[in-house]
Amino acid sequence: MAQKAKSFKFLLLKGPLFLLLGLKLHNKYTLVCKNIVVLGLAGFLLRMPLIGIAIIIFLTLSSHSCKDDDDNNNGVWPDTLPRYTQHCWGPTWSPDGQTIAFGYVPWTKIDEDSFAEIWDSSGIFLIDADGNNKRPFLLAGIASFFSSPDFSPDGQWLVYIGGPAGVNNIHKARIDGDSITPLTSNYYWNRRPKWGPDGKKILFGRAQAPGDSCGLCIMNADGLNAKVVNQANSAEFGDFLPDYRIAFRGWVDGDYGIWITDTIGLNKVRIFDGPAYHGLSCSSDGAKILFCIHDGEKIRDEIWIMNVDGSDTRRLCIDGIDPCWSPCGTKIVYIKFNLCKQAMTHPGYGELWLMNADGSNQHQLTFID
Repeated sequence: MAQKAKSFKFLLLKGPLFLLLGLKLHNKYTLVCKNIVVLGLAGFLLRMPLIGIAIIIFLTLSSHSCKDDDDNNNGVWPDTLPRYTQHCWGPTWSPDGQTIAFGYVPWTKIDEDSFAEIWDSSGIFLIDADGNNKRPFLLAGIASFFSSPDFSPDGQWLVYIGGPAGVNNIHKARIDGDSITPLTSNYYWNRRPKWGPDGKKILFGRAQAPGDSCGLCIMNADGLNAKVVNQANSAEFGDFLPDYRIAFRGWVDGDYGIWITDTIGLNKVRIFDGPAYHGLSCSSDGAKILFCIHDGEKIRDEIWIMNVDGSDTRRLCIDGIDPCWSPCGTKIVYIKFNLCKQAMTHPGYGELWLMNADGSNQHQLTFID
């Protein structure tokens, strides 16, 4: 009788603790893990507390193997990253909001388990904002690769990476296809060009150049008078605000984050000190900024939004990169992406998606040919 009373007292004292643990795990772990929790609690009910404790400790130490795969890739990098995780790059809107341009490498489905990349049909593609009429604008061919397009404010030109001067150089092409003009011609890595609000300047990132030439750069629309706005060891990127200030992601005096500066590179103000990553876009009214955060623990990229002063920061979606505002500020185009999730097992990944400015109504825009 004394032994039963002792066990009952132990259960009364410790039972609530493990019940709370079980409720917490219920929301965090898969069905298998929940069953392990039940077994652990059953150990106490069967007056075998040591077994229950052992199971709970084991579960806690090995929790990374029980997390929901759809939420965070098990929290562990795969030994080999899968192919076919992305075939759309750098979407951008036309000034009238009717067309989206993007870098594209078509996939064709070979069977249920594999795709093939059609490199000789890759290039800059256009698609109507409703997802119809996907069409090539400028094909790169198998020896090159085009990406990161951006419309000029008058809608007459596209600036992009790749072309006759090399895959790492910036070119511009008339939207009617009548002219292609190299804007840079060097052996550096030039990245993510963005037109200025009046079409007179182009912002871009540069790497693999002499130390004082790397970082965030600006040049005239004809490619002349290139200069560094923020010197760094990597090709930083950003976007113009309507008043010609620049929002960019990068390093300033050893501090990392999202910054606002002018075209000379003076008066830098950090508005976000987190791990910004994979894309940044300013709304046409200059009030909001879209950016991405990489969650290393859950191995995923997330699209966030904030006011231009860094306030009201909030997440819009998970597994998304390269967001871009529509001209009217009501829609966001982005790429559904997770480095560990290939399209064969996660349909829709690697494609263009669209959502409302508040993150609602997320839906797929492009599909495998």
